[in-house]
Amino acid sequence: MATRTMPITEVKARLLQLVTEVGDTGDEIIITRRGKPVARLVPTQRPNSLLGSVIIPDDLDWWELPDEWSDPAVSDPVFGTDAERYQKPPRQGS
Repeated sequence: MATRTMPITEVKARLLQLVTEVGDTGDEIIITRRGKPVARLVPTQRPNSLLGSVIIPDDLDWWELPDEWSDPAVSDPVFGTDAERYQKPPRQGS
């Protein structure tokens, strides 16, 4: 992660490009006005990736899950057997 200094007039002219660059590289830009630092353009912290942190076994048959977890008609009131209760009423006057 590199840090560099740039005058505010140049930042104003290139802001879209600089925001993309900072997001892609993780670099930081110190923005100056008349040679004095007034602001920083920094990337947001990216959330930690869960990639590789969850292991799904090849064979899930040995897992003892409750039966209602495997049947959407039982476990999901919107898309299951109770879906009729959640439908929008017909429009009146159309």
